Amino acid sequence: MENKKKILIVDDEAMSRELLREVFCKDYDTIEAHSGEEAIEILKARGSEISVMTLDIVLPKLNGIGVLKKIKTIPGIADIPVIAISSIDDVESIVNVLDAGAFDIINKPFDIRIVSQRVKNAIAHSEMTQMKLENAHLREQNEASIRRKKTLDSMLGVVLLLEIKDEPEISFMNRHARLYLGDGKDPRELYNRAKQAIHSQDRALYKHSLRETIETGKTSFFVCRIVDSNGHVHWNNANVSLVDYPEYENPMVMVHMTDITAQKQAEKKLMYKAEHDQLTGLYKRDAFFENTEKMLMEEESVDFNMVRINIEDFKLVNDMFGISGGDNVLTAVADALRASSSDLGTFGRMQGDDFVACVPRSTFNPESMLAMIHEHIDKLRLHGNIEISLGIYEIEDSLLHVVTMCDRAKIALDMIRGDYSRKYAYYDSKLRDKIIEERGFLQIFDSAVENEEFKVFLQPIYSLTTRKPVTAEALVRWINPERGFIGPNRFIPVFEKNGRIEALDMYMLEHVAMYLSRNIRQKKKANPVSVNVSRNTLYNFEFPQKLSEIVKRHDVPPEMIAVEITEGLYIDNPEQLKNAVKILKEKGFRVYMDDFGSGYSSLNMLKEIEVDVLKIDMDFLGGFETSQRAGSILTSVVRMAKWLSLKVIAEGVETEAQVDFLKSIGCDTIQGYYFSKPLSLAEYDQLIQRDAVFESDPESFVWEKPDTDMLFNGNPILSRLMNAACGALGIYELSNDVLEPIRVNDAYFELLGYDIHTLHSNAQNVMKLVHIDDRENLISICREAVKSASMSGEAPAASREIVIRRYDAQNNEIKLKIRARYLAGSSDTPIISLVFRKAEDESELGFDGSGDMNPSSENRLRIC
Repeated sequence: MENKKKILIVDDEAMSRELLREVFCKDYDTIEAHSGEEAIEILKARGSEISVMTLDIVLPKLNGIGVLKKIKTIPGIADIPVIAISSIDDVESIVNVLDAGAFDIINKPFDIRIVSQRVKNAIAHSEMTQMKLENAHLREQNEASIRRKKTLDSMLGVVLLLEIKDEPEISFMNRHARLYLGDGKDPRELYNRAKQAIHSQDRALYKHSLRETIETGKTSFFVCRIVDSNGHVHWNNANVSLVDYPEYENPMVMVHMTDITAQKQAEKKLMYKAEHDQLTGLYKRDAFFENTEKMLMEEESVDFNMVRINIEDFKLVNDMFGISGGDNVLTAVADALRASSSDLGTFGRMQGDDFVACVPRSTFNPESMLAMIHEHIDKLRLHGNIEISLGIYEIEDSLLHVVTMCDRAKIALDMIRGDYSRKYAYYDSKLRDKIIEERGFLQIFDSAVENEEFKVFLQPIYSLTTRKPVTAEALVRWINPERGFIGPNRFIPVFEKNGRIEALDMYMLEHVAMYLSRNIRQKKKANPVSVNVSRNTLYNFEFPQKLSEIVKRHDVPPEMIAVEITEGLYIDNPEQLKNAVKILKEKGFRVYMDDFGSGYSSLNMLKEIEVDVLKIDMDFLGGFETSQRAGSILTSVVRMAKWLSLKVIAEGVETEAQVDFLKSIGCDTIQGYYFSKPLSLAEYDQLIQRDAVFESDPESFVWEKPDTDMLFNGNPILSRLMNAACGALGIYELSNDVLEPIRVNDAYFELLGYDIHTLHSNAQNVMKLVHIDDRENLISICREAVKSASMSGEAPAASREIVIRRYDAQNNEIKLKIRARYLAGSSDTPIISLVFRKAEDESELGFDGSGDMNPSSENRLRIC
């Protein structure tokens, strides 16, 4: 059995030696050294056995370059080819290693296939060198030439011997070369075939290498492609070197090429995988930047647009169609981008559903790109509307960093994110100015806080009963010495986006507490104040404790400060919001739901989140004065809040008509320019000291003993008690002489001929069904019942009995005896029970001042 060639592996890392040993063990015998000194000793002892050496450049004490230099001084081992393995990648270091005598160099981390091929090349080169040495001793013998050619013929790869004349001629080619060039005797013709076999783009490189070797005598290395007779392209490592053949009159050059096609294909696959997104096949972020920059440099005469593409609410797409469905949508968008432009252009996926494209301006049309994307998505046959938006930056300076171009396109995209009326937007100078302004805000934020440039303004919130301020909302105003007044709509979104909003929230809470503390210490009027907090602040688990520390530090009761939250937070993270509100309330703070109805209103949210006050934005019901539907919605929201024992504040109230309507439907308090604009602390203080709320506010009267909630829920015991009552019974809410039924028993349906549908169709105001001459009497006994309860403070008895006329479900007039009893609620919107029975004769119609029925004619009510 033929002995294997030996390889010396020199590396101080055991893992690297083991990896190389595994690579070579099949075809070679391996010898290992863990240091440069050990390697020198092995070479001295067994140098004649070793065909090639792999050498780690970074070694302790004697490094790789030191080993290379030492080898050159030792006879018998100086010609052993050395393949250097290193992690260095700068050109100067590589040149130093090669100058020190390395045959080849491979960078870590290395591909084992590349190492294997390089070792084969080195051995082949060593064999060729050995052959030249043998020729020096045997040049006089003809047999030497035959041996050399046999050696060349057995070498791996293509080997050509060229005799350099006016035109080079092929004197010898091995069997691998004959596979490409075929057989032939004419050396000129063979050489021409060889030149033609080299890829046209690599022929100049080949000629340069050949000329350099002839002129300098040094071996030249290059990579070229060879095209075989079937048109297949093969990548090759090639070297050109002078060889000594005395039998030829002219210089002899050997061209040696080894096939590295498999290596190139593997590198290409690795490169593609590194640069391209696995799902969509588009460039990854860094590869997009690199290839776009290259394209812009090569196509200087072409104007380009940078386009950012986004799928609106992509999280919902994944929720609706699953991860695979979402991936299909992403793939469809990628396919559409490639199809929407000409061959010139680059496309990338930054992350998630964020795509980017750089395309020629002349062929770009945003409508066409959107249509192409939707066409590809429609092919998926998904049930749902998927919205796409574009942000476009028209590239003016191709030398601008590609990252900056992408950022500008994203700024344009962010301008319309969530705005379904706009599908695309262009970046312009206004956006650039906005960016500059935002950066300026961030730069001076800390100094603005330190210098107290942020001022607390308070907008009073008025009671609709007393028309006096009972609380206020804190609003921030920024007054900068250089920039003047800066509106909150300019700086708050910036601080929310860049994480400074939490510091601003705590600043506002601190200064509100300082203001309240000052008034309390000076025994001045101090109304509660509500403060808006951002989602960042609310979701910070330390926030409730920090707020508690603030009120404790300033000796302010926690109920004096309310926290305003927005309903949109419930969509983001309902459990976290629920927990945050619970902790705040446990610590004594009140919680307002701000802008209710303007975003994601949900009855489920009100069920889960125990807020104290609903703030309704009047913009939500713009034009309610002329819209019955809008007015009905607002009425329903206020009534629902009452059922949930919630206070209601209407925001943005500006007209007398709005005030009158809000009062008529039982709204508690209002906020808006109708009563007051936001005031400085000094102005607000003057207002409340001059116009303080009375201590005995009629709104505050509530008979606490009944469980009012039981009237509005599905309590089965209450339902049975109502149906077991003798006669017809109804529970009503009275507000501004409007009497609306809440619950009735079965006897009520029987007495008046209603069913559930006809009851609710007439439920808006029962007073319309009472005879016009009897309405005042009915209201009177209801009000008297409320008054009696407020005076006694105990469960009130039933009122005196009166007889009224009203109409049943068939519009027939009937006479009813009615008694009223106050149950609960405020004096403005009391809850009253009415007991009905039929009046037997007309003489019963009327009553005297004592509260008893009087049938005498002089006290009888006039019947029209």
